[in-house]
Amino acid sequence: MSIETSTECTTHWKHTEFLREQKVVTSLYDFSEELPFADAVFSYEGRQKLHSKLCDLACNDFLAVFTCEPLVLTIGCRDGKPYLIDTHPVTLAPGKGNGLMMIGKKNSSDVWLSLCIWLWNRLHYQGVTPDTCQSLAVVTSKSR
Repeated sequence: MSIETSTECTTHWKHTEFLREQKVVTSLYDFSEELPFADAVFSYEGRQKLHSKLCDLACNDFLAVFTCEPLVLTIGCRDGKPYLIDTHPVTLAPGKGNGLMMIGKKNSSDVWLSLCIWLWNRLHYQGVTPDTCQSLAVVTSKSR
């Protein structure tokens, strides 16, 4: 077989180790959970924590993986520009049925709130229920 598979991967650590063994990933990364599934995504606390955490993280460049079943999105900030990447088919404006990338013009609480509002609408439109939890895992490069 010309494709390597791993069915024993139960954690992202095992996935990462498998990818390193296959020489797919050559750098080392740490994942830190910033919103550990404690609050429902549409709750007041859940919304406040997500917005606040994104504003805090954006004091520096960052890359994070946002998970709220059934969606997984990339959220980050680079050179003072917040961004959100959704690789799923998106029909909710401004989507046109493909994935999309949204980039803020400046790094401000208002821009982050706009991205959060779009995200919450996207999740609602996708059929996510009010009791669904959220996760935000920040990815950082390990120094060797």
